[in-house]
Amino acid sequence: MFRTSCYLLLQILQLALPEEVSVVNSKAQRSQVTGHLMITMPKIKPVLRPKQSKTETKTVQSAEKKERQVPGQ
Repeated sequence: MFRTSCYLLLQILQLALPEEVSVVNSKAQRSQVTGHLMITMPKIKPVLRPKQSKTETKTVQSAEKKERQVPGQ
């Protein structure tokens, strides 16, 4: 378990994270719309997913198009 902390308004915010995050690329900012605190912390080791072949991608896209079509049109 990895822990990170930052100071907010003279208080310490500590988070326990399951994976290591990049401290250099992390940022905390307030939402201009809601005022909520948004913390962005990218992982050091990104999740690797297998690439889809072009035929698999086309098959998935055509299946999605068929699902979106309304019957009777």
